[in-house]
Amino acid sequence: MIFSDKHRDILKVICDTFIPSTPIVMHDTEIQEFWNRKASDVQVAEAILSVMESMPPEVQAEFKQVIELFNSTLFLGFTVGKFANFQDLSFEKREEVLQKFSQHFLPPLRQIFNVLKKLTAFIYYGTSFNEQDNPNWQALKYTIPNSPLKIKTEKEQINSVIKPIEIYKDSVFECDILVIGSGAGGGVVAGELANAGFDVLVVEKGIYKHHTKFTNREAELTAELYDSKGLLSTKDGSITVFAGSNLGGGTTVNWSGSLKTPDYILDEWAKEADLPFLLSAEYQKGFDAVMNITNVNTDETIHNPQNQKLWEGSEKLGHLLKLMPRNVKGCLAHGTEECGYCSLGCRHDTKMSVTKTYLQQAYNKGTRFLTEVEIDKITIENGKATGAVGTYYGLGNPKKITIKAKKVVVASGSIYTPVLLQKSGLRHQEIGRNLYLHPTSVVSGIYDEKIESWKGVMMSAINDEFSRMNGNFGFKIETPPVHAGLFGLGMPWKSAQQHKELMLKAYQTAHFVILTRDKFGGTVNANRYGRAEIKYKLHDFDKKHLLKGFEEAIKIHLAAGATEAFIPHNKLTAYKKHDSLANLTATINNLSWTPNNYGLFSAHQMGTCRMGANPKTHAVSATGETHEVKNLYVADASLFPRCSGVNPMLSVQALAYWVAGQIKAQ
Repeated sequence: MIFSDKHRDILKVICDTFIPSTPIVMHDTEIQEFWNRKASDVQVAEAILSVMESMPPEVQAEFKQVIELFNSTLFLGFTVGKFANFQDLSFEKREEVLQKFSQHFLPPLRQIFNVLKKLTAFIYYGTSFNEQDNPNWQALKYTIPNSPLKIKTEKEQINSVIKPIEIYKDSVFECDILVIGSGAGGGVVAGELANAGFDVLVVEKGIYKHHTKFTNREAELTAELYDSKGLLSTKDGSITVFAGSNLGGGTTVNWSGSLKTPDYILDEWAKEADLPFLLSAEYQKGFDAVMNITNVNTDETIHNPQNQKLWEGSEKLGHLLKLMPRNVKGCLAHGTEECGYCSLGCRHDTKMSVTKTYLQQAYNKGTRFLTEVEIDKITIENGKATGAVGTYYGLGNPKKITIKAKKVVVASGSIYTPVLLQKSGLRHQEIGRNLYLHPTSVVSGIYDEKIESWKGVMMSAINDEFSRMNGNFGFKIETPPVHAGLFGLGMPWKSAQQHKELMLKAYQTAHFVILTRDKFGGTVNANRYGRAEIKYKLHDFDKKHLLKGFEEAIKIHLAAGATEAFIPHNKLTAYKKHDSLANLTATINNLSWTPNNYGLFSAHQMGTCRMGANPKTHAVSATGETHEVKNLYVADASLFPRCSGVNPMLSVQALAYWVAGQIKAQ
């Protein structure tokens, strides 16, 4: 075991500095217990180390080094002027160390602060310890709904279960079409080709979890359904990257937003990448087909208090507003109490994910499914893809998997598709480049009334006023479902007391996300261990749009009646209800916007294997087939010539539908 009792003890002190027992006297027993409770009372350090022990060896080694730095007198002395071990300092001085880390001129120290703060807060507030409700939830007024699931008929039950193959020994499979990845792209391809009579095999590295097993418990389901247990980030730690990793991929856990690729974006893609089919009536039929199968509509779009605040504030400011189309069917039959929880999987099975639609259709047509399989490389002979080899990690001991296929479709997402292609020997210069993230941040507003950002329809309103500030680039303002753990992770920490005070206002807080369409991308490549390494630095061009988004979202909150609004910056810049906004722009622009000074995340990863007619400048052809290798196709968001500028699920599905059509036609 890489972590010793010494590491646990040091980490315990760090966690108890972020979340200590605070000597505040309250008359309310639950609130008093909240202030008395510290991180070690619920074994946060032990939980963090347990998570780390499931991470790759190099991640474990890095985290071990971070912990050990706090036990170095010289390190603390030369970085923050405290020539002592962290454990030997008083609480006040330990808190001062963390505060100095949070705004340090050395980027690695800000990164250390953010990693430890995010882990501590997410586990402390988001975990259901020993399968019991988190002891902090009552004080936060956070509840998990457990309404009975709708009883299905025998026919409905048969048609809502996919049974992946269990593997007990090294195995060889043969098929017409191997689909690697089962999200928005892989799901559509599998369903379309299975319906056309092809023998399809779907391979997914994540697990399959039936909807009746979605418990609404945040930390546990995040670990099961998201890549890297929800800990995936850029190399410098400045951007948290949320990517679904389960059968159904992001469609299992996304927020149901179903927006077509805007016409001006399709026009941009078509011209820049020489892809005239994107402007054809034939391509539009793909949108129609997908929207029909996944039941995209606005009839079930009803504003919860958070979306209502975005609508009201934007309307008062005269902004362009739109309803969010969603891929749901019967959602409102259950009221709006549980909708906000289906970012952890829709337990009522009313979100029309690819698991419920395209993958289920494929399964009913005889498609086989392998889950918990990591594909190591695609096999290539004489310039043609012939299958893949990988490892099955289910049922204990790993098993070697060999797959022979006539055609291979890679749909592993914009992070893992380029890495798999690189590991398989493809050398196109554009593979792994042009990674777009829709860099996103949050502006929060505190209101006098109950908001409960974790309940109700997750996204129903879109502020579209600023989508094209500079050509086709700008930002949208939407709403996220924010549960207790995510709230703790994302909110600014200036001091232990300030953070706890803010947590007690969680049920009164509404959040708006600034979703930026980035013009300049990053990269993803296989590191020396063969795993994805994401590098991304927010360009000044895109940063200007993000900062403008902060400004406008603050105005919207205040117009909607918030008592104060703030951005997730380590300096916690807040504007009160009656403050003058005359210097708002200058105040925001004068803050330090270097990495890890503020919260940034991505739920949309795009590009990295962009499609285009020119084989020198684009990795994949107009049919979805790679320019380098025959019978090897890509069908996910990595195909995007640039980012979509809108929630990309429908954009991915329409492109995947097109690629499936090209395969059928051959």
